[in-house]
Amino acid sequence: MLAFGAPEPSVPLQAARALGDDLTTSTLEGNLKRKQTSRVVLITSIFVGSGLMTFIAFASMGKSPQK
Repeated sequence: MLAFGAPEPSVPLQAARALGDDLTTSTLEGNLKRKQTSRVVLITSIFVGSGLMTFIAFASMGKSPQK
């Protein structure tokens, strides 16, 4: 997911910016911002989840018996 990069502005957004269509531009920019935010949340949750699972795995092993 990190290799693909963040969502980029679409062709309709670029066209709306070029034409000066403020309503369409603001709507499409809002959609782009939501996509970028959801991507950040997803990537963050993947890393937090993997860290949590690693911690739980080591915590569940317990102590080895001493001789």
